Amino acid sequence: MEDASQVRKSVYSCSAVSSRSRGAARFFNLFKRVPPTETISRKYYDETYYRGHERRLATNDRFTRVKIQRIFSILQPGAGEVIMDLGSGVGTIMIALAHAGAKTFGLDYSFKSLVLAKDNFAGHVPQKQFGGVCCDGRSIGIKDNSLDAIAAADFTEHLDDDFLEPTIREAFRVLKGGGRLAIYTPSVTHLFERLKKRNIILREDKSHIGLRTMKEYVDMLKRCGFSVEASWFAPTDIPVLNILERVLIPIPLIGGLARRRICIRAVK
Repeated sequence: MEDASQVRKSVYSCSAVSSRSRGAARFFNLFKRVPPTETISRKYYDETYYRGHERRLATNDRFTRVKIQRIFSILQPGAGEVIMDLGSGVGTIMIALAHAGAKTFGLDYSFKSLVLAKDNFAGHVPQKQFGGVCCDGRSIGIKDNSLDAIAAADFTEHLDDDFLEPTIREAFRVLKGGGRLAIYTPSVTHLFERLKKRNIILREDKSHIGLRTMKEYVDMLKRCGFSVEASWFAPTDIPVLNILERVLIPIPLIGGLARRRICIRAVK
């Protein structure tokens, strides 16, 4: 018969093994895909939702500066080009494109966002006229072959597949031959998105119902008639961490955790 000390050691050993097993299970669970928790309606995109976006635009913080720089790198806008900001939000990309000399207008299915974008546009580019369309991207109401380029910055992650694919087909229709579609969106594989989906440390963004992989985007774009001219992953905008992520991005498996942003330039 075991004495009390041996029993305690045995129980402690089993408990330690169980704890390590649970820890390992939690770690490997980060690599599993978590489906969306709910459907988001346009009512979700109200003043409360856009408050943080407005603050970023007003302060021109690092996140905003990096986002604009990357969108310009993907889109390569030219002065005088007619460019639609798809899912224009509070007007951040529209304003930057207008400063660059583009003829730009926004499309958003949230009327509130267009009201905010109009005010922001007037404050930042008072010499130019604001243009905005309130509708969803599946039926834009613009003539075929009308646009030089379309920017979709932090937009596609807000749409499920049933909504996104018709939107991309509609983008293809309204672009001129050789027109570009720029997609800039979070990658579903990144550590931050995995933590958010599980409400671990970071809070879930309930509006991110359509996080995807690079391959899923490329396949969808090709199905819709586009050719993918360039695609790459970008690291976070957070200093120091972005240096580490640049090193990790090319590494198989673990690199997925470092791929913060998907950047794609598709051409009609």
